[in-house]
Amino acid sequence: MKLMITLCIIILISVFSCYKYDNPLDPENIKVVSNPSFNPPGGTYYGAQSVTISCSTDGAIIRYTTNGTEPSESSSEFTNAISVTSSISIKAIAYKTDWVQSQISTASYTIYTNVATPTFDPPEGTYTTAQYIRILCSTSGAVIKYTLDGTEPSSSSSQYSSPISISSSTTIKAKAFRTGLTESNTATSEYIINLPQPIFVDHFNNLDAWTNTSNSTWDDPWFVSSSYLTIDAYNGLSAISNSTGANAGDVLSKSFDFTSNVVLKIWMTKKADSNTNTYIKVDGVVVIDYGEWSDYPYVWTQKQCTVSSGLHTITIETDFAGTAAIDELEIWDAK
Repeated sequence: MKLMITLCIIILISVFSCYKYDNPLDPENIKVVSNPSFNPPGGTYYGAQSVTISCSTDGAIIRYTTNGTEPSESSSEFTNAISVTSSISIKAIAYKTDWVQSQISTASYTIYTNVATPTFDPPEGTYTTAQYIRILCSTSGAVIKYTLDGTEPSSSSSQYSSPISISSSTTIKAKAFRTGLTESNTATSEYIINLPQPIFVDHFNNLDAWTNTSNSTWDDPWFVSSSYLTIDAYNGLSAISNSTGANAGDVLSKSFDFTSNVVLKIWMTKKADSNTNTYIKVDGVVVIDYGEWSDYPYVWTQKQCTVSSGLHTITIETDFAGTAAIDELEIWDAK
C-alpha cells in the first residue's frame, strides 16, 4: 500500500513538472503596444502639412491630442490625417485589449505660411566709409527683391544676388518671395554715409584767387566743360596757329596756410598732340611730376602727395609748348 502511494506521488510530481502554468503576470507573457509614429516627422515646414499617425501593433487604437495635454483613452481617436496649418505639438498613445498601452509619442511642428522678413548686414546706421550691404532671409529658397529709391519692392523689382555697394546716404527696402507662401513684410534700412570731405576743392572755374605769372592762357578750356583748367602753351586755342610758345617756368600760384599735415590730390590729362610737361610744386619744390603724357592723351590721371602744416605756396607749372588740362585740385586732412 505504501508503495502504491509513493508511486502515485512520484507520477503526480512528474506530470506537474512538465506542465507550465500560463501566468499573465509573467514578464514573458506581457504584451505591450508599440509606440505610435508620425509622418511626416516633427520639424520645421513651409506651408501646411497633412500628418498621419500609425502603430505597428495590429488592431491597436490610437488616441491623440493637439493642445499639449497628455492623451488618454477618452482622447480623440485617430482615423484621418490631421491638417497642420500652424505650429502645434501632437501627442499620441496606442491601446489594445488585454495589452499594455504604448508610451506617449510626441511630434512638434513649426509651420511657416509667410516668408520671413529680410534682414540687413551691416544694420542701418551712420557710417564714415562706403558700405557693402548684404540682405538675408531665413526662409530657405526665398527670392529677395529690393529698391534703393524709397519705393515699395515688388516681384518685379531688382533681385538681390550679391552685396550692394553704397557710397552715399541710401534707404534700402527689401521683400522676400517663395512659391506657395505669402510674401514677407517689407524690411527697411536707412544708411547715412558721411564720407570724409576735402578741406579745399578747386575746379578752376574761377582763377581770380590764383596768381598767373605766365605768358600762357590758363582758362580757355578745350574740353566741353568749363570747369576744367586748360593750360595752353600757345597763348590760347584761338591763336594756336601763330605758334607763340610759352616760356619755361610759366606758373599759376596760390598760397595756403595749413593747420595740420595735408594731402594734395590733382587730376590731369593732355591732348594727343601735346608735349607739355606739367609740375605741381610746393614752395618751389616739385612734389608731383606729370611728365610728358604722350602715352595717355585724354585720360584723367590722379596723383597725390603729402604737405606739412604751415604756410605754403602751391604752383602749377608748364615747361614746354603744348596743351594739358586740370580737372580738380583737392586738399585733404592727412589724418
